[in-house]
Amino acid sequence: MKALRTVVLALLAGCGTLAAPGAGDTDLPSGRSGPYRLLDSEELSEGLCLLREESVVLSDPAALPLGPHRTALYFTRREGARRTILRAVVVDGRRLEAPPEEVLAPSLAWHGDGVGAPDVAATRDGFAMVFDTAAGLGLATSADGRAWRSSEAPWLTAEASEGELTPLRAPTLVVRRDDSLIIAYESAGAIWSATATTPTGPLRRVDADERTPRRESLLAPGDDARDAGVVGYASGAVGDPSLRAEDSLAGRTLYRLFFSARSAPFALDGGSDFQRAVGLAGSFDAVHFTRSEAAVLGSRVDLSVAAPSAWSDGSLRTWLFVNGRCDSNGRNQGIRVAVAPGNRRYPRTP
Repeated sequence: MKALRTVVLALLAGCGTLAAPGAGDTDLPSGRSGPYRLLDSEELSEGLCLLREESVVLSDPAALPLGPHRTALYFTRREGARRTILRAVVVDGRRLEAPPEEVLAPSLAWHGDGVGAPDVAATRDGFAMVFDTAAGLGLATSADGRAWRSSEAPWLTAEASEGELTPLRAPTLVVRRDDSLIIAYESAGAIWSATATTPTGPLRRVDADERTPRRESLLAPGDDARDAGVVGYASGAVGDPSLRAEDSLAGRTLYRLFFSARSAPFALDGGSDFQRAVGLAGSFDAVHFTRSEAAVLGSRVDLSVAAPSAWSDGSLRTWLFVNGRCDSNGRNQGIRVAVAPGNRRYPRTP
């Protein structure tokens, strides 16, 4: 479901670029990497969460910039088994312009009990939205970003022979200047991608390494040698991708990929546990990604952080919208906001 220069590998070391020029995952800029800090109840008018609703789960935020200080935020509302997609407008990263409105609800047989985990991008003719259902990934189109028409059938469904061993979920998309697009999505604890030549055209799955006999994902858990023998933040699973593109200072298209991460289980108090975090990866070709060595947002403050979507309202500041807990006991879950740099506090706005 989300302009910002990606930083990977040595991003916390303050280097100007990473590795040497070459493939799509080398020579990547190293700016605006965080770490991010979650805003607290003294900075938001509604408490810990920007968006919350009693007895309902709000999740899967996706940011669509509307201007220098405003962004549309699409997200999932889940009440019982039913999921719908809502839209809100956020000002300055932490204030709602108006109450959220429903923009897509399950209306076709293949939607099942719900639609959710949206992401939205502008096209030449309006807007495109990708979303997930129990049956597969869907596509919807809109002229204004508020009234949406869903595809009559799933756009993409899981294919075990392609490595997609679990249902496809949490899609994200980028529409290029020529109106072709890239989508990324989660399946089997990894992140995969597909492309289309038009915003509504058929999808072709991408193999991140055609030298191997099986299809390779864009990003997989524990596929980095630095995780060997230790519990890395992404050593268990990765998912909830949020893919965005921008032009680098050198004039190249830079793709940044925020994602949820889960560590491999580790021993704790005679049992086992795992940690959640948000990670970041970068690429110049949208196929070969290098991920950050450290998480950009950890779960020390909120154990539920997941499903990131970033929006920058200036050259130095970036807001990160994530799933999170709206109260100390975790009974109410909604949309929280993190910011980088995190060394400044923001006064609560009415």
